[in-house]
Amino acid sequence: MFDPLQHHGIPADRHDGHWREQDDPLTGGWPADPYLRCRVTTAAAVEIDGARRYRRMLAGVDDVDARRGAGALGEAAGRRGERLAGLLPTGRSPRQRTADDREARSRLLGWLERSEPDPPAVALAARVRRTSPAEAGGWAAMVLHEATACYLYHAFLHLETDRRLRALWELHLQMALTRLRTAGDLLRRHEGGEPRMMIGAGFADPLPMDDRRPRRGRRGRPADLVELLGEQHDRMAELFRHAVPTTRTRPEAAHATFGRLARLITAHEVIAAELAHPLMGHLDPDGHLAEHLLDEEGELNEALEDAVRADAAGRPETRIDALRRLVVGHGHDERRYELPRLRAAVPGDERRALGRAARAAEQAAGVDHEPAEVTPQELPGIADSSRDAVHAAV
Repeated sequence: MFDPLQHHGIPADRHDGHWREQDDPLTGGWPADPYLRCRVTTAAAVEIDGARRYRRMLAGVDDVDARRGAGALGEAAGRRGERLAGLLPTGRSPRQRTADDREARSRLLGWLERSEPDPPAVALAARVRRTSPAEAGGWAAMVLHEATACYLYHAFLHLETDRRLRALWELHLQMALTRLRTAGDLLRRHEGGEPRMMIGAGFADPLPMDDRRPRRGRRGRPADLVELLGEQHDRMAELFRHAVPTTRTRPEAAHATFGRLARLITAHEVIAAELAHPLMGHLDPDGHLAEHLLDEEGELNEALEDAVRADAAGRPETRIDALRRLVVGHGHDERRYELPRLRAAVPGDERRALGRAARAAEQAAGVDHEPAEVTPQELPGIADSSRDAVHAAV
């Protein structure tokens, strides 16, 4: 188990004094390890992304000392990203480099899905896929980014077989640990949050990158309740984009997409109400967060019924924007306030068992069935079927 919050890292004022480990550690030839390109490409992307995030975040910080300290960390991350990118072999055509990057990305995603670390790998996988990551905004997102970097460098150090590169990954891990502590301090100071609530208790040791065991969950989907709920919000966002007919979308295709969306929303709300919110109420009996989320879901269900009726009448555009706003707002509250606490407090085995119940609810709701159209009269039955599936599974 690796807990990045228990390590201090290299003091920030010493980060630029360790360039010798980064001065072409691969002199003498590029190793044959097919996953090395994956590691180097990923590390360069993490550093460059971190520098970009620091620049964006510091634009709204008035604290001069915080701006100076965090700004220096961001600038150093940018320089490290450039040095890492410079390690990649030269002399390849643009087409070859594009193919190399695509292969590295594919290998990384496969490894992340097999490894099953909690939030960092999920956030990174979303960035690699170039979609919106399942993470909160502000300094909470910065904490999650730096936890991602810590996990990855810990994994790369753990897996590295080339002695020339072990010093490189160790150095980057120690620097990432310092950046995580800095981001955590800024999260407490400016948003009143706790880093522990974002990253949980720690992360299991990584699997080998060439491990051939099957990917987790059904069709590679998350097996963990917390991850599954976050992933469902990502799927909803994708379905919303295609649920209204446009000049490029046929009405019947949009109608079928809306049916899948309605079934997914229904299953999600049942899963949250039956599994996630009771746990949250037990963890925070005086905070009323679970009650607040249930109230939001009551409004959301009414908006869903209105949208289903509008879709059945051939006018989904009259109601779907209101539904989208409620789903996005509710998803933000779940991701920022509920899911991190469940991730930190609920043991992994229990989260995975609840994830199996959640997938049973999805299946009972017919989320992946064809055809997936929904009539207003069917909604209560879909919710009841999902609820029964949850109760049978737990």
